[in-house]
Amino acid sequence: MVEDTGIVLGGLFKDILGDRAGIARYGSACVPMDESLAFSCADISGRPYFVFNGGTGDTPLPAVLIAGYETEMTAEFFRALAFGAGITFHLRLLYGTNIHHMVEALYKAAARALSAACMPTGTVGVLSAKGVL
Repeated sequence: MVEDTGIVLGGLFKDILGDRAGIARYGSACVPMDESLAFSCADISGRPYFVFNGGTGDTPLPAVLIAGYETEMTAEFFRALAFGAGITFHLRLLYGTNIHHMVEALYKAAARALSAACMPTGTVGVLSAKGVL
């Protein structure tokens, strides 16, 4: 269900963004959630890729239930979103101790990075150096 939600949202992003003309294309955010800190950056390029480091140091994000939400679905949701929307997405948890805060920081950092990447620039066309360099 969580992964399916990422697929649906990714498809909606892809449809809404169309040819990706007139948007910033790149976005990043660092979000604190009490003792946790997460970083995300996105490139709305049409080329999907996903890098996830949801743990702290060499420790992966603990696999627990948070009000019925399986924490290991966090990476699956964002992978589905990235590939459905055609986004290069990097998402990393820098540190944290409260698993709820850790996951919440990851989602909020991703949302802010996507929001920044989707901002209108007032330019015509797609921001790209393809065919120029």
